[in-house]
Amino acid sequence: MFENDSSGSALPEREEPVCPECNRLWKVYALATRKSLDAIMTKEAAAQYHDVAGVKILHEKALEATQWWELARKAIRDHVATHAGEKPPS
Repeated sequence: MFENDSSGSALPEREEPVCPECNRLWKVYALATRKSLDAIMTKEAAAQYHDVAGVKILHEKALEATQWWELARKAIRDHVATHAGEKPPS
């Protein structure tokens, strides 16, 4: 789920000073990361109590949170590429 990208498309280092859009995107990324981790931990806690119905619901929520995390990650990469005049990664 959170494996390292083998494509070499890791997030860029955060450098100062940054533009307002960079700040906004990093905040969105941090929130998406927290929500994704919370959803995964909640799902795992339900699994420890053998709450099959709860795990199924929480699994879907964890997947959705992870998708938002991936979108936030891509948004940062795409935006940072605009600073360097590069084409955003696909």
